[in-house]
Amino acid sequence: MTNICSNKLPPAKLKVKYDNYLRPANLDLMQTTQVNKEIWDHLPLNTRTRDIKLQKVQMGNWKGLTALTCLISKANLDKEAVLKKLTDALALLGTANIDLNQYRRDQIEPDLKQDYQNLCDKSTPFSKLLFGEDISQKLRDINEANKLGKRCMPSFRGRGQSNRDGRGKSRGRGLGNYRYQPFL
Repeated sequence: MTNICSNKLPPAKLKVKYDNYLRPANLDLMQTTQVNKEIWDHLPLNTRTRDIKLQKVQMGNWKGLTALTCLISKANLDKEAVLKKLTDALALLGTANIDLNQYRRDQIEPDLKQDYQNLCDKSTPFSKLLFGEDISQKLRDINEANKLGKRCMPSFRGRGQSNRDGRGKSRGRGLGNYRYQPFL
């Protein structure tokens, strides 16, 4: 057991193990959660790279869950304690997967415009896609809520807004000091 926990499997052996545990057709959510294409296409390379690494961790988690699920569904176990331990393992691995999904969202959140960072909220349900199904509708809802919120709030003149003569206040050294702007 110590060897299993302290040494990674070589890539060839890992692939064979992964191939042995295919997701049951009736468990649609039992797979690595993908980032919605509408968001993925606009993420910076470093964010994509970081997320791909997390997806690999998540893949191992799901394959372990699949192995346990197959064992539970096929075994006629007489001992309730064994079944309870296996069920506990499923619950713990499932919770770890939810935490991993939320961590992935948290890593993507700084790359989103502030208006759309609510997509990363813990209350947003997961599906096969990291930000849930029908992200287009969610984005429209967020836009509408932001418009309503801006109508209700008084406007304040502050940094970066125009002054009396209509010229904006400058921050930084112009285009030479351009910083990455979040998308969406």
